[in-house]
Parts: sequence; structure tokens; C-alpha cells
Amino acid sequence: MDVDFHYYATFAAARLAGWDKKEAETIAYSAQFVDEFDMRYGSSSEPWSFTTSQLPSPKMGTFRFDQINHQNGSSKIRPRRTVQNTTECIKSLHVRKDIWIPFHFLPGNYGKKSERDPRHIKREGCSNKNFDLLCRPFSPLAIAMINDLLEFNKNHDGSNYDYLLQLVGLRMHVFADTWAHQDFVGDGVQAINDCLGYYNFIEKGECLEQLNWAFNPFKDDLNMGYAPNVQLPRAYLGHGRLGHFPDYSWCRYYYSPAWMQAGGSINPNSNANNVKMLVRDNPVVFQTAFFEIVKVLYALKNKIPTYPNRITLPLIFGTNKVDVIANAVREAITLDRSEDLYTDTLVFQKTVDKWKELIKDHCGGLDITFDNQKWKQEAIPALTNASRTTGEYRWDHGKFIKTNLYKFNLAAEHHFAFVKTRLRTDLKYELDDIATFDKSKVGLSTEVVWQPDSSVSKCPICNKSFGTFFRKHHCRTCGRVVCSGCAPEKRLRGDRICKTCESSM
Repeated sequence: MDVDFHYYATFAAARLAGWDKKEAETIAYSAQFVDEFDMRYGSSSEPWSFTTSQLPSPKMGTFRFDQINHQNGSSKIRPRRTVQNTTECIKSLHVRKDIWIPFHFLPGNYGKKSERDPRHIKREGCSNKNFDLLCRPFSPLAIAMINDLLEFNKNHDGSNYDYLLQLVGLRMHVFADTWAHQDFVGDGVQAINDCLGYYNFIEKGECLEQLNWAFNPFKDDLNMGYAPNVQLPRAYLGHGRLGHFPDYSWCRYYYSPAWMQAGGSINPNSNANNVKMLVRDNPVVFQTAFFEIVKVLYALKNKIPTYPNRITLPLIFGTNKVDVIANAVREAITLDRSEDLYTDTLVFQKTVDKWKELIKDHCGGLDITFDNQKWKQEAIPALTNASRTTGEYRWDHGKFIKTNLYKFNLAAEHHFAFVKTRLRTDLKYELDDIATFDKSKVGLSTEVVWQPDSSVSKCPICNKSFGTFFRKHHCRTCGRVVCSGCAPEKRLRGDRICKTCESSM
């Protein structure tokens, strides 16, 4: 799922569940901020810091705080980051399980049938030790997470440390991803997450046709954003080998997960008829996720103490409005099936526009737009100049604890601690905390998979054809073949970094 669902759909769900505009905005922003809170906001192994380029104002020096009081009495606080961006994933030596497991691929393939939600389906057929970590909707951990949230909602006191809305939004993101990311684990496990790229099918309208995917990590179009088939854990993290198809609400497809195959492995030379395929109908999956989120948000707003199994949509919307809202949600998620959505470069914006249309029609005529700089800009007034000679700024404690940014970090710490404790209790699985790692194990790798020269005839950025006097070069970050103009040499280091990678850093 992306900003179309995590922000706009979550905002719509909150409003339909009875939250006011300001509350719904904070919940929705927190849900999307899970995908924004990356290395730009500092290192998890160091006290919180910002570099100059990460701030909206051109101040000099390093922005950090390392002596701010926290509610637990600690003198230091580190950002509990909730995502790794693409550049970091490419270069990191270590798969950040402390990020991907609790915030994106909540484990859920375990539990006795008598103790599980009747809608929870436990996958079978793989002997890998990490198979219990497979992400599944309605899992014991997902239900426990929501019940913990309902309990927190009942007991919160409204103090400066009140991070209820931020925790609600964060967990709506995690909850939604149990549908979108189901059947993957938040670790680099090839025997579970790998999938066969040569015999997958995509539904176009009512017609199924075969696509010859090569999992080419260097091509940027909609169908080719896959992790390379290399023997590195980061290539098999989550749904990386399937690209972003699990995140597209309108996408219907077949694929062949490694955990379904005999022995948990994939033979690229096998016949398609001998490969077990899994059907994924995202429009149905996303609609289920949306209305389940509405129910949870309704339970929170109305102080219902346990998971809202008995809450119905007619109770929330009124009998006369159920079909109207259901149809509007279906249209926002599915889009117009007569169009060729798989080659439409504007399809993502269309889903955003559809959700904005739904919000205007059914959520009070509101017009909202996600601004990924909003919380960062809000936090700037909490900075004070601690040293005019060095240009170092520190946080003003009284101001900073009231910011959304700080409260989101508290919510992330709360959630991480909950998941860590539950996994230890339920599975005897120890979720590593990045703050305890040796820095030498979490550094950046210079090992990058280079795209073969022979596979490219034009620069993918400027689209100019290569020739005798227009030579090919490799970006040292992503490995793509590009021209010298689109990847100028950095004089101080001698490296070439393409414009695409440089803009994402």
C-alpha cells in the first residue's frame, strides 16, 4: 500500500468512523508517516539528529538533541525509524528486521486454531524456521495489537505525552499491511519470499495473459521494479522480488511464492504447469482491509474495549448509506477496468484522485493533500541555538514534546516494544534492536549489482542513444548504465551517482 491508501483511505475511514477533521488528519498522517520516517530523520544508533539539508530552512550546523528528558527518565532518545528508503536498502549490509517485521510485515502464521480469529487462515507446507513469521491478516498478533490499542485508548490521560492519535495511525498502517503484505516475511528469506518471474499472470479486465518478467532491477516502468536475483538477503526482503504489485489496489495477478513449492525453492527451468500459483485479487483484499479499519476506528472513537467483531457497517453508516459508500470505495480501489492500467503511467495519481473525490462526497466536502514536510516544519520552532560558534542546534524540551514528530516517535517505541514482547512470548523469537548492534555490522556496502552494458542502448534518464562518442557509465549506487551527463563524476571521490539516486539521498 502507498500514500493513496495509507493517507487518503485512512483519512476517509477515520471520518466515516466519526473522528473530526483534525483528529482524522493526524491519524492519516501518522499512517503514512510510517513510510516517511527513514534515515533522513537520523540514525537509530545515535541520539536524534538532522543534517542541514534535511531541514526546510538554510541554517548551518547539525540539528540534534542528546540531553532531552523522556517520560521514562532517560537522558537520551533515539529516533525509532519505521522504514528504510530504497537507497539504504540497496547499500545496507544488514536487513533491518527491527523495521520491517514490526512496522510492515507483522508476523502472523501461528497459533492454535481454537485460539485464533475464525477469519485467520494459517499457511502450511513450508518447513523453514521463519515460516511462523509470515504476515497474515486477522492473525493472533494483529488482533492483540488492536486490543492493546483499545486498552491504551481507554486509559490515556491527555498529558503532553499523549500520543494516542499517532499510535492509532501507525497501527492502522501496520494493520492494513497485514492484507497487502500477506504471505511474505519481513526478513531476507529466499526460501519464503522468492517467486518465479517467468510464469506469472496478470488480469487485464476479464482476460488473463502471460507476462515474461525478468525481475530487471534497472528498469523503472510499472511492471519491472523488482529486486535482482542475487544471493544477498536484501534481495529477498518482503515482497521485493514481486516488485510493488502487492501495494497496487487495482492489481489482480497470479504469482508463485517459494514457500508453496516443494522444498521451499524455485526452479527457473521448471514448466509453468508444475508450479504452484497463488491468486491475489487486490481490489477484494483492499476493500476488506478498508472496512475492517473503519470498524476498528469506530470502536476506538466509541470506547469499545475489545476487537470489534460484532460491529456492522449498517451500524456505522446507516442502512441506507452502506451500498453508496461501498460502491464509492470499490470505485476508488478498482478504477476503470476498461483502461489498460498496467501501462498507464498516471494510474497511481488516479487512485489518489478517486479517494479525494470520495472524501469530498462522503466526508464533509473536505479537500486534503499529503505534505511530507509538514511535521518536520512544525518541529523547527522547537530548535534552539546551543552553540553559535559551531552552529549546533538542540531541542527545546518544553516545545518539542508537544510536536507530532516527537509523539510519533513515542508511538513507534510503544509499538516496537509491544511486538518485541509478544514475539518473545508467542514464538520465543527475539526481535533484534538496531541500537544493540555493532556499527560495523550495519554499515554501508559498496557491493552493487552492475547492469550489463549489452542490455542498454539508451540512457534511461535522458533517453539519448549510446554511441562511439556518447559512452556508457555505471551509477555506483544503483548500478544502472547511464550517460556521463546523467551521472557526473564527483571530483572529490571519483564516484558517479546518477541524478535519480542523488535526488533520493
